[in-house]
Amino acid sequence: MMSGNSVTPALTALQTTLADPKATQEEIKQKVEDVRAARKKAQTDLDAAEKDLKLLLTPAQQATLIAEGILD
Repeated sequence: MMSGNSVTPALTALQTTLADPKATQEEIKQKVEDVRAARKKAQTDLDAAEKDLKLLLTPAQQATLIAEGILD
């Protein structure tokens, strides 16, 4: 199940806030926190997906993906 990428919208919102001369320090701080949370969730989702994928792969398939730098 794919939940979508929430990092890109969070980064866009941060960039928009930074470009706004009226943005407060609290608004900027919140956008930074939002980006960090989105990145953490994306990494957690990736880790779970990799774990699920490894269950489906043969040892030879895992070795190939590791050699290609796709899996750790």
